[in-house]
Amino acid sequence: MTIEFRHSMISQKMNIDEIMRIIFKTETQAKVGALILKRILEKGVYSEERTLQFGVYEEDMREILEESKVSRPTFFKVLKRLRYIGLIKKQYRFYYLSTDFPNALRRLERAIRSILKRKLKHTAVFDEQF
Repeated sequence: MTIEFRHSMISQKMNIDEIMRIIFKTETQAKVGALILKRILEKGVYSEERTLQFGVYEEDMREILEESKVSRPTFFKVLKRLRYIGLIKKQYRFYYLSTDFPNALRRLERAIRSILKRKLKHTAVFDEQF
């Protein structure tokens, strides 16, 4: 599973649809991914556990499947990918939003900056960029 994008495509003002187009290879998968995240944000509740996770129960996810109008395999392939990359987690019968994906991107950014700082430490480029 790969995520492909050009750096110029990334903006802090991106919406869910735009982000999903980067994460998924097909427009259909991107639309389903966006639908899942939007419905969790709209219909989500805090879990009954003490962890205060925000998400939806399996029954709600079945409704999202029906609303998506795609095959079960396509829907669950998208859901599996969202879980794999860390945007969604599942505990028992509860699907909830996760910060694993954005946290991983921050760690990646820090690692790259660290490598560049070590390499460019004694150049004018370093002073301008960092």
